[in-house]
Amino acid sequence: KVNRILLIDPAPADGLITPEEYYPALALYRNNRDLLKAALAGTIPSGDPDKLLEKLVNDAMVMDSRGFTENARALEQYNYLPELHKIQCPVLILFGEKDLLITDKLLSETLKQLPKATVKKLPGIGHSVNVENPVLAVQIINEFFGS
Repeated sequence: KVNRILLIDPAPADGLITPEEYYPALALYRNNRDLLKAALAGTIPSGDPDKLLEKLVNDAMVMDSRGFTENARALEQYNYLPELHKIQCPVLILFGEKDLLITDKLLSETLKQLPKATVKKLPGIGHSVNVENPVLAVQIINEFFGS
């Protein structure tokens, strides 16, 4: 039995469509470290950008190259909205106020279907609180799960 659900920067439950014209740029990230670094910089506006950014870029450069485009394609392939009403446990959704990828508007349909959801919008945080401020992320997670 699931007692609680934590979602960090969730894509919308009805999928996330990446405009087709973005795919050539996503493919360029595979082999262009500077371009990838610039793109990632836009997702982490807080924290120690130089140290953190270098680690993220290093990790991304060794991942399976299909991930640059195929992750975006996968996000287009699902729609969980019709199933969300079955979730009756508490749900905590964390996302950053400076998140350029997941916005209030994108989450609105998901939230309509999750009556027990609480949204915690984190000031100064971009797309990934667990990356930008792991101490804060652990604190929130421990509070939510009661540990």
